[in-house]
Amino acid sequence: MVDGDDRPSMGYLYDVIHYTKEEMLRRFQKRMARVQHFIDIINNRWDGQLYRNLYAAAFWFNPRFQYDANIMDKHMSTIYGLLDVLETYAHENFPLQSKITSEIKLFSNAEHNFGRMSTIKNRTLIPLGI
Repeated sequence: MVDGDDRPSMGYLYDVIHYTKEEMLRRFQKRMARVQHFIDIINNRWDGQLYRNLYAAAFWFNPRFQYDANIMDKHMSTIYGLLDVLETYAHENFPLQSKITSEIKLFSNAEHNFGRMSTIKNRTLIPLGI
């Protein structure tokens, strides 16, 4: 998934990691000892190399996930990653932070161009790759 050139993967990686762990836990509830080693590998790789605020921000900005309340409810913490990225890259440029924050509000509320019919229809057309 991360080595492909079909689409930007950063906004999907966060979801795929969590989905994979949930599926493994669900499918192997009664045989947890068999998959625990693999869950540990995923957790170690995620915690040590992959979990970054930038991935959380990319996930948050992905329209496929942003407008799915069930998904966003499960991953409410991604807003913290988004805000950390905003503060890091906008430094102490408070007018820029304010402008970005207002644009974020438009995006999350599907207002203006984010609420156009063509934009709404295209939210789920991006392939997931799962």
